Amino acid sequence: MALMLCMRCNPECGVYKAGSAEQGSKTWVYVALCADTSHAKKKCIPKSGIKALTEYFNRGLLDGQKKIIVISCDSRKSVDTCQGLVLADVGLTDIY
Repeated sequence: MALMLCMRCNPECGVYKAGSAEQGSKTWVYVALCADTSHAKKKCIPKSGIKALTEYFNRGLLDGQKKIIVISCDSRKSVDTCQGLVLADVGLTDIY
């Protein structure tokens, strides 16, 4: 559905921890947001999709110190308190 740039709001969050593991590099952590934010259906972005997004965004980086990590939204501690900058391609899902 969208990507969200993590603002590192909660040290107990799985997304925060993933970014912290990349010390010494200029790492940006994005959360791949799925349509079911409650995860009631137990379906989120598949690992293959997360891997493809990570590879796609890192492909164009020219600085070897920079890195982009994409994490699935089920890694977030709380959907209600999560802070970030959402990047959405409005209307993209309308074509499906």
